[in-house]
Amino acid sequence: MLADWKHEVARAYGVWDEQRYMARRTTFTLDADGIIRAIHQDREALDVEAALDACRVLQRVESTADR
Repeated sequence: MLADWKHEVARAYGVWDEQRYMARRTTFTLDADGIIRAIHQDREALDVEAALDACRVLQRVESTADR
């Protein structure tokens, strides 16, 4: 969760809507290197299980890559 009072992060990630003066609800899943690996928006962004599933998949991929 992020408090982005100046909307800098929302603009940088492309989720700020200038016309409506609000950010789209968005959950980003990043890997250990900070690379975005999954994006959930709107209603899906509120689904904690979807974000956790993306993290689980990412953990399996990263743990398999280490072998």
